[in-house]
Amino acid sequence: MFSSIGILFLLPFFQMLFIRKNADLYLGMHESGSYIIIQVIHKVFYWIFIFNFILLGYLGSQPAIEPFISISLYSTIIYFFF
Repeated sequence: MFSSIGILFLLPFFQMLFIRKNADLYLGMHESGSYIIIQVIHKVFYWIFIFNFILLGYLGSQPAIEPFISISLYSTIIYFFF
């Protein structure tokens, strides 16, 4: 549980580090607009990860009945794909 919170805290810092590192490797990437597109994609995936984390916390507090079990299963798969 605490490692998940730590990952959530550090994820934005690593995101900017990797984006800047890759942008420095590929000259002209910032001028073509690809840098901005990659940054937007990373932000979207970050917020999907945050939403999924909150959803799993909510589903963990619910009783073990069918709609919650199925949603938990799919959310767990999405969580571990990150």
